[in-house]
Amino acid sequence: MCTCVLSLVVTARDSAIKEQMVVGLRLLFLFNCFIWCLAPPRLVVGGGITNFTDVAATFNVIIRALKEKESKLKASRMHIYVSRGGPNYQKGLAKMRALGEEIGIRIEVYGPEKAMTGICK
Repeated sequence: MCTCVLSLVVTARDSAIKEQMVVGLRLLFLFNCFIWCLAPPRLVVGGGITNFTDVAATFNVIIRALKEKESKLKASRMHIYVSRGGPNYQKGLAKMRALGEEIGIRIEVYGPEKAMTGICK
């Protein structure tokens, strides 16, 4: 099994534009690397409960990157696990659920009530 964890850690000093660029570039890089996986790859998009990061805004960038790589995700049978808390996390998680249905990719979505160790088992 091929598993990659996408870190969404950005300090409060960073601008929203820098955050979007970092997240977008990491996603694009990861998707290009998954071509080499022999088993269905897993992508874990996770973060802690924050006081300053708008989760829905961050997920908008991730959703855009996932849509751009839709055909590669389907071809590799990618499974995506999302866990996040913080400002607007309910809205962000709802967007990720809707994306899974829209593009036909398995996306499991969890809020801050579920421990990451339980999600990754």
